[in-house]
This record gives sequence, C-alpha cells and structure tokens, in this order.
Amino acid sequence: MLRSLLIYSVAIFLMYGLEASENQLHEQEEEYMKKCITLAYQAKTRGNYPFAAILVKDNKILYISENTEKTDFDPTSHAVVNLIQNASRKMTPCELRQCTIYCSSEPCPLCASAIYFSSIPKVVYGCPAETLKKKTGESFFIPCREILSRGSRPTEVVGPVLGEFAAYVHEDFWQRKK
Repeated sequence: MLRSLLIYSVAIFLMYGLEASENQLHEQEEEYMKKCITLAYQAKTRGNYPFAAILVKDNKILYISENTEKTDFDPTSHAVVNLIQNASRKMTPCELRQCTIYCSSEPCPLCASAIYFSSIPKVVYGCPAETLKKKTGESFFIPCREILSRGSRPTEVVGPVLGEFAAYVHEDFWQRKK
C-alpha cells in the first residue's frame, strides 16, 4: 500500500508539473509537506477525511497523524488534534515550542486553536481554506492566520505550500460524502 501511495504522489507531481521551490521553502521542508499530503491520501483510503499532520523538530519527524473522525466515531479526531494529543503526552511544553507542524490543509478553527494552545510556534500548510471551502461546500471556514493572529504570542504561518498538489487529494471526495 505504501508503494502505491508513493507512486500516486509521483504521478500527481508529474501530471501537474509542480515546481519544487513553491513559497521558497527549503528542500527538506517540501519533503515534509509531500509526506504529509501522502498521509492525507492514506487517511482517505481508510475511509476518513483526507487530512494529515506531521510534527518536526531539528529536521526530524517526531510524530505523524491522520484524520480518524470516521474510524474513531469522533468528530474531534482531526489530524492536528490527534498529533498534538500524542505529542503532548510525551513532550514538554518547552520541547513543543521548538517544533514545526505541517498540515496537509490549512488548519480549521479547532486545529488552529490546538496549535496555539500547544505553543507550537510555526505551522506550514498545503491546501488553503478557501480552496477547501469550494470543494466541500461547507461555510465554516476561517483562515488560520486570522485565528492565530489574535493570540498573545506569535505563531508563524507559512502557506499554501504545494497547494495544488494538496488540493488534489480532495478531488471527488466531498461529492461522494454529500
């Protein structure tokens, strides 16, 4: 299955001809986003919503998580929330403040709040909220920059990164769910 996910990832990049330097990220950071998007595809194949998150510290992936709302029967089992819950059990707040979280799509209000309250100082996302809003038909989308800018401490937001590629994971998914 992992092999087919990797083949899928390469095929999408070739099909869309996306450049590797979008948003001037370092090559390693782009690799994290590609992995995150591949995990979102994996969540989709398991019957969950196509979202994933990766926590990175010192250029090492510490935790990965995907959305498990459907398989856990829990509407709060978003990829970011799952990741932060797991990381918070094993890491100190000081360690979390040295991490970056990569999200396959722009964090929703629930996930943006979890990022803020966990003190993770940087979020990098793929598919923007506005694109996701168009694909899902939902109306409750607030850009994470707007939410995170209201906090008392800064949270750096980078994105969209590889946005077209990240949006492709959502193709045809939401029409089937309606």
